[in-house]
Amino acid sequence: MVEGQHFPVVGNSYGMLSMLKSQMTSDSAFKFMDVEQVHAALEQNLLQHPQETFIFDEVEGLHLEALMDHVSFYNEAILGITVGDFDYIRELNVFVPVTSFHNEKATRDEEFVSTFEGTVQPFFGFLNRIDKIQFGFHAADGEGQAQVDHSKPAIEYSRHMANLIVDEARLSPNFFEYTNDETAALISNYDSVSVRLQTPHVYSMEKDLHDFYRTEMYFFV
Repeated sequence: MVEGQHFPVVGNSYGMLSMLKSQMTSDSAFKFMDVEQVHAALEQNLLQHPQETFIFDEVEGLHLEALMDHVSFYNEAILGITVGDFDYIRELNVFVPVTSFHNEKATRDEEFVSTFEGTVQPFFGFLNRIDKIQFGFHAADGEGQAQVDHSKPAIEYSRHMANLIVDEARLSPNFFEYTNDETAALISNYDSVSVRLQTPHVYSMEKDLHDFYRTEMYFFV
């Protein structure tokens, strides 16, 4: 990144894993999550004091703890990096783990990093689907989607994240010189394509889910 410019990078779900992978020379640190942690609503634990983070520095600590206790964070990723491994991977020193996934029903006692931020650069990763909280609806009889939390605390959390991303984006010096160019670049101008991702996979088979699941991916060119 050029000095004097602010260019935030945000990864959500598999986008977060892609951000991590881009910094690593090997994929060996990625572990398969427990079957109970995939397509599931999970708790999150804070790993840092809110005031020591970019993501939560405007949220009062006790309020954030209460919010975390009342929101179910939907996870669809099958891979992750544990907190212990994250701390010892030299290439990931550019990131700081902020929260981790916790699930008492999991067979392994491992905490997977669920949120991270850049130590200096405006990089943010979220393993839980922050977009599904307000915009994810039931698909195909609700495979996994039924566990998406649309409660008021969940919406408050997602709006905080949306404001964070927008505020970071507004710090970028990039701008459109002409209104017509900005209008032409809107994502709503482009057709959406639905892709059915086939199974079975171990998580679908053990949970008796349907033969496909839905995710969202956006390409900006």
